[in-house]
Amino acid sequence: MSTVHLASYTGTHEGWAGWVNRGIRWLDKTPYSHTEICLGNPLTQVTTCLSSSGVDHGVRAKDMQLNPDKWAVLPLPWITAGQVMAHFMATRGQGYDYWGVGRFGLPFLMREHPTRWFCSEWCATAMGLQEGWRLSPAGLHLTAIELARQHDL
Repeated sequence: MSTVHLASYTGTHEGWAGWVNRGIRWLDKTPYSHTEICLGNPLTQVTTCLSSSGVDHGVRAKDMQLNPDKWAVLPLPWITAGQVMAHFMATRGQGYDYWGVGRFGLPFLMREHPTRWFCSEWCATAMGLQEGWRLSPAGLHLTAIELARQHDL
């Protein structure tokens, strides 16, 4: 199978979802508001992208080809598609963790929900990272860059 990729969203949706994009980017002071794990390069072909999405109400898989003007994509060659799919099969259909996202703006909120996920938390856990609930989309993007350096990529 193709290399696994991390995709970080820099675009802005229409309507309410667009306000959420802007709010996450403002709180995080970065261009990223959402993350996906993609099985293959989503900039060159339609590929399966997995994440937890507020728009889609939780953990889901979606076949997409991503627009390079709206996504920053990093290869994750040390992650296997099997590793990602095992996490997906264990969490498929679980809900979106709205309170977890809110914690980045209101840190006194509870740390994590046992069966709800926000995007970067789900993706970090799929990558085998501990305490994925601590990572925002930007935090995960920067962590992936650092991991690539550690793997001499």
